[in-house]
Order: sequence, then structure tokens, then C-alpha cells
Amino acid sequence: MARAKDKFANMGRFINHLRASKSLHSTIVSDHDLPALVAEPPMLSANDHSAMPHFTHCTVTVLTGVPGSGKDQLAQTIVSWDKESTKWVVLRQPFDSCEDFDIESFQSSLMAITKRLGKKLSASMKRTRVLVITPGLTDVREVVSAILAHPEKSVKEMMKIGSVTACIDCQNCTMDSGLLFPNLLENCAIGLVNNIVWTGPQLVKDCFVLPTSGLKSSFRNSPQDIRQLITMCNPTASFIDSSQGNTLREEHMDLILSEDLFNKGLCVRNRLLFHGQAVFSPHRAVMPIKDFCLVCLKFHQPLDRKELASQLSVLKFGNKDDTNGEQPTVYHIKARVMFTDSSELSELEFVRQSGHLTVSPLAGGQTSVANGHGSKAVVPSESCFVFFGTNLSDGWLKHWLRGCRPKTELKKPHRTRKDLSSKEIEHIHSTHRHEPLPPGIFYNGSHYISMDGEKTDKHPLLNEFIGNFLKAENDKIDRHNKAIDEHGVGDMFD
Repeated sequence: MARAKDKFANMGRFINHLRASKSLHSTIVSDHDLPALVAEPPMLSANDHSAMPHFTHCTVTVLTGVPGSGKDQLAQTIVSWDKESTKWVVLRQPFDSCEDFDIESFQSSLMAITKRLGKKLSASMKRTRVLVITPGLTDVREVVSAILAHPEKSVKEMMKIGSVTACIDCQNCTMDSGLLFPNLLENCAIGLVNNIVWTGPQLVKDCFVLPTSGLKSSFRNSPQDIRQLITMCNPTASFIDSSQGNTLREEHMDLILSEDLFNKGLCVRNRLLFHGQAVFSPHRAVMPIKDFCLVCLKFHQPLDRKELASQLSVLKFGNKDDTNGEQPTVYHIKARVMFTDSSELSELEFVRQSGHLTVSPLAGGQTSVANGHGSKAVVPSESCFVFFGTNLSDGWLKHWLRGCRPKTELKKPHRTRKDLSSKEIEHIHSTHRHEPLPPGIFYNGSHYISMDGEKTDKHPLLNEFIGNFLKAENDKIDRHNKAIDEHGVGDMFD
């Protein structure tokens, strides 16, 4: 081979071309990507879009991850990172949407952004960038292919993917069966994902293994094992520690906000070798994800914090032994909710597998963030819960939410002499023992004695005192029952 390379100047390039051809089989490679595919790894060139003026294209940053992975918190960190020189357009599903990723709707949003920004990019002093947050368990290949294979040439020329980042919480990667969530490894694939952000505990030694009572020992995956597995799936990615996506160093933000990582020669080569032309086909066959669903419930009544915490603990430990997978299982909750001790809406997120719960005031700044349909989000006036899990039904979730309401008082019945205890009667007597006596009766200090010589230790007017006590008590009961009738609330979902 060495002598052949000396004799034929292009032998090395031919060998690389032959290797790629045998790996790709019948896949067609464009002239634009061919140099990166056949070059030797040390000589891989990059399609450097960062050298282009920022007004000639719009960089797209993609964030992916399972629900509860911290991708929404990371998106907030990114948007607030450089407000002075960057204008962000955030594409995400509406908060109360339960629909799967819609390629046509997503491409329409990209088209609308392209038309709106086409004439403004060169005139604006700020760079315009697009941030895409994939919904649910969406396969990131669908999002990438929707951008790369957009039917409009103007969109493909303007929208350039800068980087794809996956958010991973090692405590929120497995289902109760011990298996990984669908598309979790696919969303960390080599050639597609440039950065992997660990949003769980920053140090591996701080990770803990979730309770697995009733599960087979072979399915017990520790956070350390999951981190090692994902690292092996994509050794070329940059790995970043960021607790819940809130804190990032400047060098980490440079990786996530890179304008050319996705188009580097090595990434292009891996993408073509591992995925072929699948990422350039927006209508490729996608395996359906069975059983998993999103359910959105809206209501107007406030909830009690203590009752909600109690109900969440039921979700966390209630179905751990359900190995058949027939019972409803909630893995993630996001909500905008009103509590009884506050007049403002709060934002809530609960991740069942890790037990992570956050409650914070609803950020008013979210009213200006564009959603996936090109419109602006509006701060809601009603509470809204979005549940993610398996075998979920409206009836079961409504029953669960009713348990989060403050305990309402029931109507009380009138009291009678039979309802009084001996202690209550003794208290009434001791309170009135020195009340004036009827004519012909005197008190000798220990007994009440009549003129006939009859004596008793009870006041002769005790029955009258008890009647007055019962009347006062029943008046209070009437006022209590009337207040319930006037201020009582119906079902929270009516």
C-alpha cells in the first residue's frame, strides 16, 4: 500500500472514498459534503459560517431532552445571557399544548421568521438567532431534518444550525421498568449532538440511586452507569456540568451558542456515516412512541400547598411496584397554578424519578416569548397542569387534582341534649352555680335544699342553662352553614 501511494498521488484519497462508499452503500452525498466525508480525520475542513457576516444568515440553536431534563431552564439562561447584542426568537410548543412535534407547523414558523427578518438582518445592530426547544420525547433527527430539508430555498440559505445540545439528568433517564426513556440515546447521537449538558448533580459521587423496590436487579441503572453509557454513545460531544441548567461558565456558553459546531467537518462526516441521508428527509418514517402521552387540565380554583405536596408524594411512591405497567404513571408535571396563600400565579415543575420540585412566581417576561406558531405567549388567568406519563386518563388526573384543594368544611347538624357530654354539662353547671335561685330554695355551700328538705348538688335551673347553651351553639351552627351556602364552590372543573 505504501508503494502504491508513492506511485499514485491520489491513492490515499481513493482509499478514503472507497471506505466511505462501502459504509454509505446507496446513500447519495452532495458535492458540498463530499470533501468532509472523504478527507483524512486530521485534515477535516470546516464549513465555517462564523466567518460570514451575521446579517447573511440566522443561526439556529437546538435544545433537546426528555421532559424534566432542565432544557427549559437552560433556554431561559441562554436567552438572558446576551440580550444587548442578540435578539432571540424562541420556537417552542405552547405551554398547554399536548400535540406531538409537527414538522409542517415548524417549517411554517421558520418560513415566517425568514420573511420577517429578511429585510431587517442587515439594518439591525443586533444579531438575530433562533432557539428551538424540542417538545416531549421528540427525536432530534426530526427537527434537524425539518431545517436541513426545508422545501423553501430561502429558508435553507438563511437558517444555519449552529449546534445541537442535549440536556440529561441522570436521575431522570429511566422508567419504572428500568428501561431508558424512548429516544433518549437517539437524542445524544454522534454526528447530530454537539454538546451534552448534565443537568443533575454536578459531581457523580453526589448522585443517588432511586428506590427500586419490586424491580428486578438487572434493571437497576445507577446515574454513574447512565452517564458512562451516554458518553460511550457520543464520545465526540462536549460534556458540560450545569445544575438544572441554571449556571454556566462563559466557555460552556460559547460551545452551546457556537455558530459552526454542527457544520464542522468531523461532525458532518460522522453524521453522514452514522445516519446517511435520513437527516435530509423530513418525511422519513418515525417509530411511534406507544403509551406515553401528555394531558392538559385547566381550572380556576386555587390549590393548597400542603395538600399538593402530599399528593405529589403519592405520585412519587404510589406505583413503584407496578411492574405490569397498567396503572397510570406520571413522570413529569409542569403547571401554572394559583395557591390559596397568594394572589399571583406560580410556575411549578415536578420530576417524579428524581423527586425534584420547583415552585417560583410566574415570570412576566414570558409574555414576550414567541411560541412554535409564531405568536406571542399570553400570561394565563387560570391554573393549568400538564402531565406527562403512561396510561393517563382525564378522570384519574382530575380525581388526583381534587385532592390538592384546601379541605372544605361540611355543614353541621343542630345539637341536642343527647349530644352533650358529661364534661360539657359539668362546665355549664360550674359556670352558673352562683346564679340566683328560685323562691323557697337555698344553697348551704355544698347542696341546693328546698323548704321540703329535698337536696341536690345540681342547680335547680340547670335545664334552663343547658337550653340557653344549646340555643347559642345552634345559632353558631346556623351562621356556619349559611356561610358555606353563600361562599361554597362547585367542582373545580365545572
